[in-house]
Amino acid sequence: MTNVLITGANRGLGFGFVEKYLGKNVHVVCTTRDIPSSKELLAIKERFPNNLEIFELDLLKETAGGTLANL
Repeated sequence: MTNVLITGANRGLGFGFVEKYLGKNVHVVCTTRDIPSSKELLAIKERFPNNLEIFELDLLKETAGGTLANL
């Protein structure tokens, strides 16, 4: 199975890419700054529980590099 990493996945282009790749049966790893406020992303996770992983990542924080490296 193909894997894709999408940052900024909670809205706009990022969310559009998540929907598109999930529709093609791709395993999607995505990031958002605040998981609880990403309601649309959480709703799509319910539809694709095995193909979507969501991680919290704020690139403005110093620890972001380590977080991204551990995905």
